[in-house]
Amino acid sequence: MKRSRKTVFALLLALVMTLCLAATAGATEVGGTVGGEGIVVGPVGPGNYPTPIEMEIPFIKTVKLGGNAGPGTTDFTIAVCHVNAHGLSHYTDVTYKVVITTNGAGSYDGELVISGPKEQVKAFGSEGFFVREVNDNLPGWTYSDAVWFVKPEHPGESNSSMEIRPAKMEKTENGEIYSMVEDAEPVREMTFENTYTRNISYTIPDEQPISAPKTFDAGVALYGVSALLSLSGTALVIKRKKG
Repeated sequence: MKRSRKTVFALLLALVMTLCLAATAGATEVGGTVGGEGIVVGPVGPGNYPTPIEMEIPFIKTVKLGGNAGPGTTDFTIAVCHVNAHGLSHYTDVTYKVVITTNGAGSYDGELVISGPKEQVKAFGSEGFFVREVNDNLPGWTYSDAVWFVKPEHPGESNSSMEIRPAKMEKTENGEIYSMVEDAEPVREMTFENTYTRNISYTIPDEQPISAPKTFDAGVALYGVSALLSLSGTALVIKRKKG
């Protein structure tokens, strides 16, 4: 009787382990799908409902110098500025900005990661959104005015890949209006360019002036000669001319 109970227990344990392994294998098969031009869309890992999901939009940050001094370490923020579906205030659980750190002139690769609950992220990108750089008004910097539009390649399809297109912003009486540039071709990544302008003056210390020769002083010269002759026992006689 005892042996049969052990056998049943062992069978149950083996069954549970088999089910766990099958579940794990199924979970690892679920991965992100590569969207248009390098954009990745997919789950970020296991978790409770709602399932978290993210979109990764690549960009290049370029720093140029407008003067003879470098800027050092500087942080820039790339963020979604407008969403066509509902507006940004609707997506309180979605993250849609990133900070990239630069260190002097050059180009830096980055990714704007949009993450949050699956249904919210899908709605976030369903009708497209606009991305630009945040102007932090740091001294010496010229900020990028580039605007990009990220939208589904095939709107209405649940698994449509995303694409990046140039966009623009216009200031009106009703606020800022964003729109995609007509007939613009899709690009692989967003680009943002910044210029740092500062000039430092490098001066060479003034050279020390050369001392001008002093005017000949006959009295001092005669005193010196007299002193030398006195040491040698010779008298110095100075005669005045008559007349």
